[in-house]
Amino acid sequence: KALEPVGAAALIQTVRGAGYRCAPPA
Repeated sequence: KALEPVGAAALIQTVRGAGYRCAPPA
């Protein structure tokens, strides 16, 4: 999954933005 930093970044942004309260930024 190191070849898809964009997808990872987008997923992290989503977790940090919307699911931050329900899911910790791991």
